[in-house]
Amino acid sequence: MKVSFTLAAASVMLATVAVHPSIGQDAVPPVRHLTLDEAQRVPVQANAAVARLGQLSVEAAEHHRKAVAADYFPKVSVMAWNLHFNEFMGQQITIVRPLGATVTAGLPLLGQDQSFVDFHAVQPLTPIFKVRQAVNLARADENIARGKAGLPVAESRHALMKSYFDLLIAQKQLALAEAKVRKARAGRPAANGTSFVNVRLDAEAADVADLTEDVIDLSSRVRTLTASLNDKLGWPADTPLELEAPAPLLERITLDEAVSQAFATNPEVIEAEQNVQKARAGTKLSKLDYVPDIAVIGGFAAQQDTIPLLPNNFAYVGVFGTYNIFDFGKREQTVKERSTQLEMARTALDLTRGKVAAAVRTSYLELERSRTLSQLASARATGADIHLVRFGALEARPTDDDQITLEQIQLDWRHRQAYAELKAAIGGR
Repeated sequence: MKVSFTLAAASVMLATVAVHPSIGQDAVPPVRHLTLDEAQRVPVQANAAVARLGQLSVEAAEHHRKAVAADYFPKVSVMAWNLHFNEFMGQQITIVRPLGATVTAGLPLLGQDQSFVDFHAVQPLTPIFKVRQAVNLARADENIARGKAGLPVAESRHALMKSYFDLLIAQKQLALAEAKVRKARAGRPAANGTSFVNVRLDAEAADVADLTEDVIDLSSRVRTLTASLNDKLGWPADTPLELEAPAPLLERITLDEAVSQAFATNPEVIEAEQNVQKARAGTKLSKLDYVPDIAVIGGFAAQQDTIPLLPNNFAYVGVFGTYNIFDFGKREQTVKERSTQLEMARTALDLTRGKVAAAVRTSYLELERSRTLSQLASARATGADIHLVRFGALEARPTDDDQITLEQIQLDWRHRQAYAELKAAIGGR
């Protein structure tokens, strides 16, 4: 009875282990079904940090512009001191009386123990024109920062999409390779002892071995790409992913629209335009050096024995100015330098626009080509009979469904890459 009971318990335990192979092993994370839209909506801390960095650069430039604009307003300040001198601050006169007595009288210029407080405000007049140009310079830097703020986020989104399609294509290639191995093994004929059959079996065995090596390589690639995508999503590296092939990309944009939009949103064009504005402001600043600096000042002072002859409390208002009469040609040469820099900035703007327009045209032609190939793959997947493509004659051939699906995904990814390159040339986010 003990033996039969023990055998029965052992059978139950083996059955339990067979049903639950995870017992005694690390639990495998559940498979996550994921689409491209869901992957791009996953809030990743790294993406948030990249976006925050761009916002901080814009905020810093905005604070700088506001700080420069504060020079429009008067500067209010206060000055105070309390001093003690070890000597009498003035002249002492000794008077000898007729009876021989002497009297010392002091004539103070400054008090020996003095306190002074001055509260005043200075409002610039002519320097306001210089402040205006300085604000224009700061605003140009702010616009450049705004133009570049979204670039890291767009690059991060494209990197995520690339990882998604790399893994999806690798998974499809692995499935296709495994299907070929199963087909090759299932179609191997039985050996009948003839030398011809033996040679054939050896060749087929070599083919199966090559396919098996492909399966091993693709399996390793799938694991690596899965870990990479999980890292970008902020998930555990060993999380199994079941990716869904997205619908083919549909975009409608003309070449003229792409070029005009690039001139408005491309960061390089924006920076070149703002450099022209900065150079123009610098030219005006150099010319304002010929204008004297004039300001209005007013204030209130309270003094105690600082200057004994003055009243203890008094107010004042006035105008003061400075002007450099002769500087050995420095202002003239500065004006010429800034004018040359303005011409350089205008030339650089024209060159940048030409370079961006050429890049947009190149990207657009590649987009048209990839769009046509993607449409062809979609038509082949739906069984359409296509005999002519815009970029050359191409007849549809009957192919395995898995192979057609793989080609369709690859061409769709190529189309998306071309569209991403066009958006990068345009400067879209």
